[in-house]
Amino acid sequence: SLSIYDSNLAFQQLYGYNDDEIPGLKFRRLISRDSLYKIRQMLKEDVLGSVEMVGIKKSGDLFPAIVTLKRFYEKDEIHIAYSIFDTTSLKEVEQLKLVNAEINSKNKLIERQK
Repeated sequence: SLSIYDSNLAFQQLYGYNDDEIPGLKFRRLISRDSLYKIRQMLKEDVLGSVEMVGIKKSGDLFPAIVTLKRFYEKDEIHIAYSIFDTTSLKEVEQLKLVNAEINSKNKLIERQK
């Protein structure tokens, strides 16, 4: 089972956990079931890199993110470093672009009907 051993302040702020809550925290509590499946498949197939996922904050709120996996060895043990990038603002920008495109399309239609 994947457990968190250490984190930085950005991780703690993103997820809403205190520093003393991190050691031993199960990774499965931080991401959706589908996201956990994707990550386990990557590890099983020895594929490292980035994948889109859905994160779960301590509050239960969901957020879109990209997680990057890196494997390293320490004292003959395999460890995995996770870098998590919250993509909420990128998703919001994408949504605004779609709304803007729809508005522009309707405006052009109105202009043609004049």
